[in-house]
Amino acid sequence: HTPIEEHDLTLIFDTNDSRLIEPLYSKLKETSKNLLFVDHHPILDSGPKVTEGSLVDTNMASTGEIAYFIINALKLDFNAEAAEAIYTSIIFDTQFFRYVKSCANSHLICADLIPKIDNPERIHQELFSTYSLGKMSFLAMALNKIEYYSNGRIACLEIAYEDLNKNNIEADDTRDIIDMIMNVKQVKAAVLIREDAKHFHRLSLRAKSGLSVLPVAEGLGGGGHKNAAGAYLKGDIKSKKEKILKALAQLVKE
Repeated sequence: HTPIEEHDLTLIFDTNDSRLIEPLYSKLKETSKNLLFVDHHPILDSGPKVTEGSLVDTNMASTGEIAYFIINALKLDFNAEAAEAIYTSIIFDTQFFRYVKSCANSHLICADLIPKIDNPERIHQELFSTYSLGKMSFLAMALNKIEYYSNGRIACLEIAYEDLNKNNIEADDTRDIIDMIMNVKQVKAAVLIREDAKHFHRLSLRAKSGLSVLPVAEGLGGGGHKNAAGAYLKGDIKSKKEKILKALAQLVKE
């Protein structure tokens, strides 16, 4: 690997939790005079403190929005490449404006950027129209395995490692399944538990407006947003699943 040379400033985007980028973060502390986070995720009560001077704005729906305002504050012009990058960030993070935090920023910024982008529809296709025949077969199997609790207000899906192998599916290809589940009108909260290796699972949580799954994720060593959070789970999954479902049941009850 190329050694990291000493430098004046490092900007870390889309996280404020240094633990998520270790061991890189420790190396950057040795080589960078200043380390600043630029992010929109809530700062976890159980997480490390952010560095002084960092910009963390939880009112923003994406880090791309913060970058937009920084560029404007510096009075820099948006070239096509910058406009496309920020537009992509906003579209992806808001899941096509599903999560905008009751703010017009996402729409207004994209309206400003679209005239600077050649063929924005291509971005939508690259982000969302990516299903293979294998994934369609996998979806048919996975959606049939959804379990419902609390009179249908909670949905839970477990994906085994062998399920991915059968359909030649990469782990990241499952990221959008939980958002599909949230399209069910009756469902208020959903959980996806994906087995990445033996005794190692990736947890994804979603909740509709007015509910927060962040405390559930944080209690398991994870983080994220109020409506979209996650964590990595080690060890036997059965007891952890029961704990998660109990917490979600209490959430939708309240």
